[in-house]
Amino acid sequence: MSTQPAVVDPTPSPAATPNTRPAKPKPGVSKSPEVTPSPSELRGAAYANRLRRYITEQKGQFLRDEAGNLFVFLHGRSISLNIAPENFDLSSLLLRVCNVTTVLCEARIAIERLQYAANESCSDVRERRFSACSEDEKHIYIPIQDEKLLEVSGEAIRIVPNVTNEALFWIRHPEKTPFRYTETGPQSGLSDFERLLVTTLSCKQQEMRWFIAMHEGLFPFVRDTVKARLLVTHEGGTQQGKTTGAQRFTLLHGLGDVTGDGSVAGLCNQRDTGLLVLDNKEQKNLTQPLIDFCLFLSTGARRLRSSKDGSETYTTNKFRPAGVITSIEGVHKAELAARNVSIPFSISGQKIGREDIERKISEQRHHINSALVFVLQRFLVIRAEHRPTPNPRPGFDAHFTALCDLLRAFGEVAGKPPEWAEGIIAAWNRTIPQQQIEAEDSEFEYYIRQILYETIPQNVQRKDNVEIRGQIGTLFILQCGFLLGELRRLPGLLASLPKTPQGFSNRLATDRFRGIVFLRETDAPEHLKRKNNIRFIGFFDPSDKVTPGDDAGAGGVTALTSVAS
Repeated sequence: MSTQPAVVDPTPSPAATPNTRPAKPKPGVSKSPEVTPSPSELRGAAYANRLRRYITEQKGQFLRDEAGNLFVFLHGRSISLNIAPENFDLSSLLLRVCNVTTVLCEARIAIERLQYAANESCSDVRERRFSACSEDEKHIYIPIQDEKLLEVSGEAIRIVPNVTNEALFWIRHPEKTPFRYTETGPQSGLSDFERLLVTTLSCKQQEMRWFIAMHEGLFPFVRDTVKARLLVTHEGGTQQGKTTGAQRFTLLHGLGDVTGDGSVAGLCNQRDTGLLVLDNKEQKNLTQPLIDFCLFLSTGARRLRSSKDGSETYTTNKFRPAGVITSIEGVHKAELAARNVSIPFSISGQKIGREDIERKISEQRHHINSALVFVLQRFLVIRAEHRPTPNPRPGFDAHFTALCDLLRAFGEVAGKPPEWAEGIIAAWNRTIPQQQIEAEDSEFEYYIRQILYETIPQNVQRKDNVEIRGQIGTLFILQCGFLLGELRRLPGLLASLPKTPQGFSNRLATDRFRGIVFLRETDAPEHLKRKNNIRFIGFFDPSDKVTPGDDAGAGGVTALTSVAS
């Protein structure tokens, strides 16, 4: 029969107390009273000791992730030590070892004591998400089901334990949906990859389908091998398959839907997802914070943050996913355009049923990813051969070469002829020119065009069939102060707007507009003559263009650069 340990009360009983006054403490000397642990604290300590013995006997390890959260890695699974109603793994551990649940006060005390123990003895492991490459870049590690890892090298593909592997990698899938690895031949899976994810892309140039397939389907696994990375933009009109094409790859990787309405703070705090698709990003969405985030995806940098009291700094987002943007207007900011490959999308013929294809991708993702592992193995071999490769975008040659080597590896494993991959690479080299980035476009043009076409007539005078510089079009006449006031109403623009109408007029004169021409009195005195000392400005819209509400206009305005210049 088991007995509870006796709890000794240190307070003497009245009968045992001598009939004398207590001695006065010496001046300047304070005596701390003895604190007796409560019964709950004692039982919590006993549960904590029982948990620690069990974890030690089962050869478990304490871990800490990049955010500072504590875990115990036990029986091949990582269990969070954060008390939460949905943390069923922790509740199961308590029930199994101590026969109590986290509802009890004693159980919560035990977990907090266990957290202190974990904090003191965390293992020195390297935490990652989605995948990781070894420091010598000769091994690729990918999480698979049952908390295991695939270790891929040029010589072999083998299953290794998570955390306790030789490289000390602790890798988790971002959405907790790793694929199930099957040791079968790759031919069928690669055929499904091409049929469901490549040929269904509605790219104008067929060869660029394979550029997207390599960047979004395979490059995320080997992104650690490339520091400076190109951003890829799916560009085209409404309902042209831009988002659909990107989402098929996020489904393949078990990442769910593409990222739509997400704050920059949320994007910065998000862990490395392997592949990140920013959906429907137009000129009005490309604020400076979002531009800075996209530059981080491309070039990388240490993101330093300070603790609340300023006592220490720490790094967030050490690792980056491969970046993709979908857009109607495309990326026009000079710093983004210099790091971007824009791929036009346009559906020709009958549309393909989206739901059926996405369902098949979800069903076959385990089979397809298992086949892609053989391509990654062949990639490591080809990469070491340093085959001659063109360089259409200086500064990003490593990324382009990686995509070319992935394509070569795919062709060899899929049994395609040797000239297949080199022909597609040559087409990439022609499509992605070594272009010089032009002067940056005006960040206000999109909003100015909306104001010109939507404002009531008494504030903006409109003249149709006006000839300016040999072009026939529409002239809009207004006061600079009115335009400045209207732009100040729009969110996100106030910080970049000049404070005075005169300063704004000077800014407009130096801005580069793609589809409209800014005019002052000296440019068109017959139309912009001042009245009662009131100065007017004008915007000329050539008649061979469409209005802002037309989808074709969003994609076709780039052809008018010479007019605006």
